[in-house]
Amino acid sequence: MSSDDRKLVDSFLAEIGAAVGKNIRLNENGISAFTYDHLTFVVEVPDNVSSFFIYTTLLTLGRCNNPPAVMKKLLKLNYLQQETRGGSIGLDPTNDDVIFSYSDRINEINGTEFRNILENFIDTSLQLGKQLDEAEANQQSAFSGEQMMAQQMSQQGVNGAFSKQLNQTKPAVASDLNKSFRPPVDRVIMP
Repeated sequence: MSSDDRKLVDSFLAEIGAAVGKNIRLNENGISAFTYDHLTFVVEVPDNVSSFFIYTTLLTLGRCNNPPAVMKKLLKLNYLQQETRGGSIGLDPTNDDVIFSYSDRINEINGTEFRNILENFIDTSLQLGKQLDEAEANQQSAFSGEQMMAQQMSQQGVNGAFSKQLNQTKPAVASDLNKSFRPPVDRVIMP
């Protein structure tokens, strides 16, 4: 079963590779990796599993300037898988890499659908990366503004306890004010 699945996914990848002028194929372990823009994408067809997996590393938490802000953004993006278009965001426990992944059953798709899934996965990965960069930059500037305000207040003789409390307060985010219920979708194939 796995051998036939690998052959099928390998033929999908070969067709995509030919269209873009690259040699994209599965290796003997059922894995293919290629780089687009600044991300490395992996397509994997494990033994004895009738599914394929696509994944990429969005970032490493240890390299973030503000991991709490990034984690909060990741959780918001992953909520009901609407922003991830059916994909999933997770944390690799061995190295703190934030992984974006998608899987599907091989017998439920054809070559055109596979290409659509792969192209949309790449687009979504790049969009998620930009949103994470923006979240970290916005959070950094918000904290800088708070710290500057607290410093000015302490220089002007404002109560030190109030100043300390202001430094610990996190800024409100506009999206927090506009929460709405989004119903889950039965099955999302990356549109």
